[in-house]
Amino acid sequence: MILLKIFLILIGLLVLLLLGILIPKIRLTLNLRLADDKKTGTARVQLAGKLIGVLVTVDWPEIDVKGGIGGLYFAVWSRQSSPKTDKKKPAKPPKPEKPKTKKRSKHTTGDWVGFGKTMIVRFFKIPKIERFRADLVIGLGNPADTGLLMGAYYAIKTTLNVFRSVQITPDFVNNKINGEIEFCSSIRLVKTIPLIILTLSYLWKK
Repeated sequence: MILLKIFLILIGLLVLLLLGILIPKIRLTLNLRLADDKKTGTARVQLAGKLIGVLVTVDWPEIDVKGGIGGLYFAVWSRQSSPKTDKKKPAKPPKPEKPKTKKRSKHTTGDWVGFGKTMIVRFFKIPKIERFRADLVIGLGNPADTGLLMGAYYAIKTTLNVFRSVQITPDFVNNKINGEIEFCSSIRLVKTIPLIILTLSYLWKK
């Protein structure tokens, strides 16, 4: 009987914690600078009236994650760039090659672009966006895929006013993402549950 009471109390605390995360507004600030030789940026998430925060700093391949309470931040996780070594490993004998059978992907690029367009249109109707600016050069390494992406971009830009400040220039030759992104908004995570259900149902049906 005592174990059952303890279990029910723990379940109640978990439910309260979950509601405390999903219902209050969460503030998100994102700044990214993407270049061929360097990718840097910061992402800041603040919740519970800015009492609790998460700060992610990227200087690729280095990533630092910090958690904060009341404005005081402490290290949570860090990924450092691996040191370069000049030692050469002994060459391994070549393995016998197996006949390659190309598996057909369940999702084509067109499927993913169409689904992504639907998700973006639905998502950007949920948060209160204070600032959103982007100037990007994007290439997917395939002219057809890049063309599909640009078609979706122009469709979204004419649908959502917030995308008027987003400029994307296609690169039909290279596989690259360069440019800058600035994003600042507040959102209630409980409103994203329908999007999660839509994503799971899409993946399940395919």
